[in-house]
Amino acid sequence: MFLGSYVNKLDKKGRLSLPAPFRFVLQGQCVLTPSPLKPCVEGFAPKRMEKIMQQLDKKDFLSDDYSALAIALFSSSEIVSYDKDGRFSVQSAFCEHMRTSLDKALLFVGFGSVFQIWREDLFAEYKNSALKHLEKNPPSLILND
Repeated sequence: MFLGSYVNKLDKKGRLSLPAPFRFVLQGQCVLTPSPLKPCVEGFAPKRMEKIMQQLDKKDFLSDDYSALAIALFSSSEIVSYDKDGRFSVQSAFCEHMRTSLDKALLFVGFGSVFQIWREDLFAEYKNSALKHLEKNPPSLILND
């Protein structure tokens, strides 16, 4: 499970280091994909991508929905391996999607089964908006223990 928030900066070689608690969950590889709805990059274990693919395969292969989802989810995604210190190379397309440059610090945010990588100021705006939404629309969360 991905919990917490961590700030890491790209090194001179354009590599970013995954936070140690995230590396523990991932165990060697992760999938990175630009979020189709937000200016961030989402990361998760490869098994999650397999589950996403299984759900997508339930749709009509020839439908526009299938094509749109496949493009959004797979065309810009990559499986990333990282070194013992958690470092991996960041695609320039990911930086463009996050509206940042290679010399900026980035924020890793845990979201349970996924994590997201944000430019800090954009996440602050998103978080503020999300919390306001919760105030206006309190959710119901049922836990079946």
